[in-house]
Amino acid sequence: MNNTLKRTIAALLAVTMLAVLVPHSAQAKDYTYKFKITTLNQKEWKETSKLTDNKNGSWICEALKISLPKDGYIKLEVKDKSTPIYISNKTKIKEGKAYTKEQWMKPNGLFISSLSGSTTYYKVLPKGDYYLYTYSDSNKGSMKVRYTFKSETNPINYNRTSATKIDSSKKTTIVFNDGYEYSRWYKIKVPSKKKITITLKQLDNDQTIDDASPYFFVFNSKGKWVKCVKKKNNTYTSNAKLSAGTYYIRVDYPCMHPATEKNPTPWSDYYRIWQLSWK
Repeated sequence: MNNTLKRTIAALLAVTMLAVLVPHSAQAKDYTYKFKITTLNQKEWKETSKLTDNKNGSWICEALKISLPKDGYIKLEVKDKSTPIYISNKTKIKEGKAYTKEQWMKPNGLFISSLSGSTTYYKVLPKGDYYLYTYSDSNKGSMKVRYTFKSETNPINYNRTSATKIDSSKKTTIVFNDGYEYSRWYKIKVPSKKKITITLKQLDNDQTIDDASPYFFVFNSKGKWVKCVKKKNNTYTSNAKLSAGTYYIRVDYPCMHPATEKNPTPWSDYYRIWQLSWK
């Protein structure tokens, strides 16, 4: 074996040993994400730019800023239900600041709400500035979205004497603004002896309630509880035909989990906006 061949074999062995022994710490570090902020006007469809690589270890992600002048709720519409939407408030997003994906993907990270799986969402929010953004491996961080805002003043129907009248088959929206999670009272008038059916639907996660018991109770004009039974599609029907007269529906604010000593803050991000109807 000549010297040239020996040197070649020795070099190959050295390279092989280095590949085995040297730790694989030279992998590219995780990318960070920087936000570029663009204003989104109400009822305006806007498509965000895709994630762009600025070639120095970070991606540029476009966030859409919306400004709510009062307490109320927004209706969000997106073109593609596979696009996840993240909502952050003004205290968390800073333009040009680098964030790791882990920082904003954690429950206590940048976003205050994560929405996915639908093309329409409802979200109750207090007055202030908010930012909408997305990240998805399938769409590379692009979304087409618009929003509609409706202000919501705190109502007065907190007891039976101030109940709000609702007509048969009319859909009534109930909004629990932060800090006003008091029960709401509604008055209905049954024109003749009949069974009544009541439907209470959640709008802020786009489905009807699936709990074993309703978040409302029915009372007659004397304050006596009228029993209801659960039916298909989460409607509730009176056990027996009700006499003609006035009845009251009390809708309670449901919390995902009540406050405890270990968790003094209840989970109250969802179940703030409802749609109530009866027939």
